[in-house]
Amino acid sequence: MDNLLFGLEELGIKKTNGVDIFQEEKGDNHFKTMVEEKTTVEQKESDFLFEKTMICPVCDKSFKTKQVKVGKPRFIGTDTDLRPRYEGVDTVKYDAVVCLHCGYAELMRNFNSISSRQIKDVKDNICNTFKGITNDIGEYPYPVALQRYKLALYNGVVKHSKLSERAFICLKIAWLYRAQLESLPKDTIDYAKVARELAINELMFTKNAYEGFYKAISKEMPPICGMDETTVNYMLSDLARRCQDYENAERFAFAVVGDRTASAKIKEKARVELQIIKKEKASSNK
Repeated sequence: MDNLLFGLEELGIKKTNGVDIFQEEKGDNHFKTMVEEKTTVEQKESDFLFEKTMICPVCDKSFKTKQVKVGKPRFIGTDTDLRPRYEGVDTVKYDAVVCLHCGYAELMRNFNSISSRQIKDVKDNICNTFKGITNDIGEYPYPVALQRYKLALYNGVVKHSKLSERAFICLKIAWLYRAQLESLPKDTIDYAKVARELAINELMFTKNAYEGFYKAISKEMPPICGMDETTVNYMLSDLARRCQDYENAERFAFAVVGDRTASAKIKEKARVELQIIKKEKASSNK
């Protein structure tokens, strides 16, 4: 299989090739299967950031990580797969927190949620070979943000985190590849080749996010990654469409439309999704 965790070797993480990111401890069946306008506000991405001091639950050392100031950036909407967009800063880049000393990495919301057994797993499989990482740069370029997320994903594999948590990291990595492609300068050397590679990587991680969430809904009870059942169904509909699994895409969208507890807003989003599915399905059959 493709090495989803490529790029971690320089941090001392060596055993990433062939890692099954959704492997479970007791076995598991394999799942089969807009470019943004430039802001007119004269603010740099770094203007939206601050240094937050953290204490690592694995090595007990303190470190600093960059976070987005709450309420500072202006929310401008979401993509169909719920990727948030803010003016002036890509907030997704700053959600993966990495201990600079030992290599423990996780999304901010889950950073301190780690058991003693998981701490041992991280120490045995990551800390022993981790070469360290710095936090000296200002804003995170996309390659740096992607490296941090992939380290968080590998930590999730090592400590057997929930399927949904690993899937959510995959989804956020897909969002980062999409954002990197959107911001890629047109005068980049070999632009077409680079753009194609970014698009391929986005789709690869989208497929893994879909696989992980699809498995998770049969094993985990809502809320899943902070999302209620209706939101998860809507998201799965969009991910299924992006993976050209149109049958399930329609099934999940119809589940939202027929949900008596669902808001009018998300039902309308599901109806729009069904229209997109219909068009893409018809186009694929030509």
